[in-house]
Amino acid sequence: MTYHAMASVYDRLMGHVDYGQWVDGLEYRWRQMGTLPRTVLDAGCGTGSVLLHLVRRHYQVYGIDNSAEMLAVCQDKLFQENLPAQLLEMDIRQIRLPGGVDAVICLCDTLNYLTEEKDLARCFKSIFRALKPGGSFIFDLRTPYYYQAVLADNQWVQQEDDVVLIWENDFSHSPIMRIDLTFFVKQGNGLFRRYVEEHQQKCYSIETIRELAEKTGFALNHIGGDLLGTSLDLSKDERMYFAVRKPINA
Repeated sequence: MTYHAMASVYDRLMGHVDYGQWVDGLEYRWRQMGTLPRTVLDAGCGTGSVLLHLVRRHYQVYGIDNSAEMLAVCQDKLFQENLPAQLLEMDIRQIRLPGGVDAVICLCDTLNYLTEEKDLARCFKSIFRALKPGGSFIFDLRTPYYYQAVLADNQWVQQEDDVVLIWENDFSHSPIMRIDLTFFVKQGNGLFRRYVEEHQQKCYSIETIRELAEKTGFALNHIGGDLLGTSLDLSKDERMYFAVRKPINA
């Protein structure tokens, strides 16, 4: 099970992430690509931390995710700020939208959760169909360095005021990374309730991603260590960013 019980505490555990800076990078890359989108699909939007920044900047945004619990948190955040966005519980391998969009984003390791290459290929094809001709697709994946050197078979504990997370990794079946998450959430009576989730991700090579993207019909625009043009250093970078484009005549 992935991102179900964890949905209620996800934002607290990810409080260190600067999502606004991430959106700055998206806008920079869109300008470099000359796409200037109006409609954006956030594929695997989760609790909407990137999505909300996009809506605040006046993009028309769709958010899809296969976790109803994560979408519920996202919807509540939109409601609190009276912001408009259309959220849909949907598999990123089978995207169905009312019409085409100018841009698709898929961030924060979402694609690493597709542990079969055939499913990643289906996802790329689904996104290709969802894009208008000339539209852009920006996404990230974790690097081999991240799985081999950072996660590896390590364990660690993250403690917040009312949440304790125990994270245990198992990379013995490479390229599949198994992540066992045990977390304790403080209840109203002062006691902690225990939850357990098992996550699996796959480590993909640049060559595989490039080949799948080009086979789908995308034109490659950027591969880097960020969205701003920094070269990718596979000896130390934990995340790799890709920007591709659907041909205008597709």
